[in-house]
Amino acid sequence: MNRPRCIALALLFWLAMGSLVWAQGERYELGRRLRVFEQTWDGQPDATARKRSTPALQKAVSSFFSFRLGEAGRALDEARHALISAEPRSKEQEWSDSLFVQLENNLTDASTPSVPVKVAMFYGPDLPPPAQAAVRLSLVSARGDAETAAAEMPVQRLPLETKLDLKGVPPGDHRLRCEVMVNGKTLATSTNWLATVERLQERLAAIERSLEGIPQTMRSLESETARSQLRLLQGLARGNPVETEYPAARLVGELEALTAASKKGEPYFTSRRTGQDWLTLPLERGSAVVRVQIPRTLKEGQRAPLVVALHGAGGSENLFFDGYGNGAVARLCEQRGWILVAPRSAGLGGAPVAAIVDELAKRYPVDPRSVFLVGHSMGAAQAMSAVAASPSKYAGVAALGGGGRVGKSEGIKAVPYFVGVGTEDFALRGARALRDALKAAEVRTVEYREYPDIEHLVIVQAALPEVFQFFDKQINR
Repeated sequence: MNRPRCIALALLFWLAMGSLVWAQGERYELGRRLRVFEQTWDGQPDATARKRSTPALQKAVSSFFSFRLGEAGRALDEARHALISAEPRSKEQEWSDSLFVQLENNLTDASTPSVPVKVAMFYGPDLPPPAQAAVRLSLVSARGDAETAAAEMPVQRLPLETKLDLKGVPPGDHRLRCEVMVNGKTLATSTNWLATVERLQERLAAIERSLEGIPQTMRSLESETARSQLRLLQGLARGNPVETEYPAARLVGELEALTAASKKGEPYFTSRRTGQDWLTLPLERGSAVVRVQIPRTLKEGQRAPLVVALHGAGGSENLFFDGYGNGAVARLCEQRGWILVAPRSAGLGGAPVAAIVDELAKRYPVDPRSVFLVGHSMGAAQAMSAVAASPSKYAGVAALGGGGRVGKSEGIKAVPYFVGVGTEDFALRGARALRDALKAAEVRTVEYREYPDIEHLVIVQAALPEVFQFFDKQINR
């Protein structure tokens, strides 16, 4: 069986298993390691060093699709180290890199005296701790500018379970930092997050009662989003595993205001509310969970281009904001004053892109002549399907690390396409086939790029600058 076929079958299994595959916070931890790698990759311009990381990245992709998440984490750490040095990691470094920190609850009441913390190995081998191994736990503000709690202890066995004293910690969003030290030297740092909220359960219960007074038949952006955010926060308070760093303390306060607006039938989400939000859009058929970013430079009465970012298999609405170059697409959109939306894929069929664009345009000043799609891997195929269904809706599409079927309608000839793939990407053949199919369909604008020594995991990060230059050209035509 060929590799793409194996991956397709693995994806079907992943979709069927859902959250069971991602137990005990593994999803969050793998994403954290990916972001650290991406930051290191961005900071290492040397082509030779980047090339050294490619074999380990290929192992990470293979391990991910076979659900060996610990091995995927190990491969990401190896790739990151290869960016820094041509020498292999020492045993002490590998042991230190393997550790990660977990909290029993990421969202808790501000009156909680302490929070249970566990330090464990994300991947093996299950070696004993080195001599003089220790960890230092510290709680800092979300901005990282103020330390509010700290504790240091030796590591004699793993997992290490302890409690972090929260006395004197103010309500708000915080980051938990775990420094791994051997002989007094910090060799690795792991992070997690904690939100402390005053009268947490009382406030969540009041929100729930308020939402119960809104009939389910009265669907609005506000009511659908409020119900989704309440479920999210209730789950976090119960200790549900997380996949990203939510500003949960901030979200509780915003949910109270959102619920009040929803009861009054008033709009809460408008172009005046800039920055990032998690929304649940009411659609004719069901709903769509998305993450959006409204640029801070958006002026009253000004229309803005919209970028729809479609994630790959195993991702979510958070991946383009948190990963793919440590959120590079969000920065590129903010720099240009463009609106960004990343939908959660509904599976192999993809998100209802056209309906999402239409629903967003009811609240935000979307320029209908400047709607762009960018998709990675499975998301690239979904972008191709969206354009085939409604070619006149899109000003350009970028398919990265993937292929897809070219539509047969006459309208696709006028849509500009950017196809990007790495020379070490298993999707290389599919990307070349897509390029050839677009040319055979007589599409007028096709830009094709192959990136040397780039594989499947880094193609988005490597290609995004050229993708946005391509989008710029379509606006300026």
